[in-house]
Amino acid sequence: MPSARLLLFTLAQAALGGFGDILANTLNLMNPPLRAFFNHSIVTHYGPEAAQSFDTIYAISAAFQMVGLLIGFSFMGKLMDYLGRKECAVILRSTVGVLAGMAMVIGQYTNRFEFFVIGHLFAGVVLAFKVLLVIFVAECCPDQNRGMGTMLVNSGASLAVCLVTPLCLPSLFGTERGWTILPLIAMVQAVLHLLTGLAFPQSPKQLYIQHGDRTGAQKSVTYYHGDDVNPNLILREFEAERLQETNGHANLREVLSNKTFRWSLWLVLLLSFVPPVSALNVKSQYLNQLLLSYGLDQSGATLTMLLSSLIALPLLFISPVIIEKFGRRPLFITVCMLCTLEWAGLGLAQFFVDHEVTSFTRAVLGIGGSFLGQSALNLGLLVMAPILLSEICPHNTRAAITQFTQVVPMLLAICQVTIFPMLLSSIGSLFFAFFGVVSAGLTVLVWLQLPETRTLPVDRLVNRVTKARSRTQSNTSAFFHPHYGSTENSSSSDFEDLKKKLVNKDLEQII
Repeated sequence: MPSARLLLFTLAQAALGGFGDILANTLNLMNPPLRAFFNHSIVTHYGPEAAQSFDTIYAISAAFQMVGLLIGFSFMGKLMDYLGRKECAVILRSTVGVLAGMAMVIGQYTNRFEFFVIGHLFAGVVLAFKVLLVIFVAECCPDQNRGMGTMLVNSGASLAVCLVTPLCLPSLFGTERGWTILPLIAMVQAVLHLLTGLAFPQSPKQLYIQHGDRTGAQKSVTYYHGDDVNPNLILREFEAERLQETNGHANLREVLSNKTFRWSLWLVLLLSFVPPVSALNVKSQYLNQLLLSYGLDQSGATLTMLLSSLIALPLLFISPVIIEKFGRRPLFITVCMLCTLEWAGLGLAQFFVDHEVTSFTRAVLGIGGSFLGQSALNLGLLVMAPILLSEICPHNTRAAITQFTQVVPMLLAICQVTIFPMLLSSIGSLFFAFFGVVSAGLTVLVWLQLPETRTLPVDRLVNRVTKARSRTQSNTSAFFHPHYGSTENSSSSDFEDLKKKLVNKDLEQII
């Protein structure tokens, strides 16, 4: 049972950390009033002739969020090491969130769409730094609560978007003057997240492994793990993880030169490609537009997004339980399969649109596909890679691996969002078919190569990855067994014996 202080910490991050997702979804949730705002701003400042290029300008503006994600991922590696997990995940992320909301609101009151684009870019940075929040929470949680804590952060963000969706109805705030309600709510959340986050201690792993602050790490372990936990035993696990490291801060070249670290990087990179290969980024910018093309009106599109979120809502509450009870591997494979099925539903709906078939079926297929994608999101689509990274990568390699495994897939996401409007009008459903096939191939790779990492400390997981990687050279199936890395393995008893010896040694020191 997690300690009361750990529950308070995790719930605070989950309840207040979702402002980035609200900012990132503003363009999609408020699509019609924002399109009208963009058009009015362009005509006012650049003349009617500039409005002829509206679709191109709008598509480029939508892609600025992807650029923000790329910027955030590019710098987060060094920031998380040199500023600290808490400083980046709470202080820096909340500050950028406030700036993003302010830029969007200023754009409305100055009738300058450029300010909104700047805010949209900052929203991408905030969304990128969500990875740091997941890593921060994972490092603060005990091994047995690590998955639950990180999934709660994901659930809180999705729940925040679900709660603000009804406000986007045209009868409420979904108007040219009312759309600023979303960035205003996000700003309030960001400020509260900053103020409450300052009260929590730094990551115990960072204090011990990176700063060598044993006293501070003991206090942090006691705070997060509970008063009844022996902090010396936890610090010995940190020491075992530290012994896996080669130096203070490993760069990408050093990661690639180490067989174990290289394999860990490959596994994290594999999961990092799942979100950009899914329909998530396209939907975050164009879902409202797609629903309108299926025959829905603006109110119907907004209600559809709301109902889809509400039906998938229970998954937000059971996903933290699922990941600890059944493990990471089956949950992550399920998420990948849902992403593939989502492309199938959206592709079939677009096929009807391409052939001008007016049918209720196309709306059902499109809505059904979108619902499957929402289910994948609620089950942890965006936190799969950070969870795996926090479990199979030693502390000093996380910055380099995080930066590489997030930046490379993001280049694909930028291209996907930028060219989507043009390819949709030219090749239509073939766009969905292509990414559906790629997503299916990625699902097969994840099924073949993903290990189970539930409840184990990082040093044991790194050792398991090392042994398993060597076995793949002779027998691939031995490594990819569904129970790989689980606590039922025979070496578990050896580790428990070691724990008992360490506890006895600590008791002798106390006596």
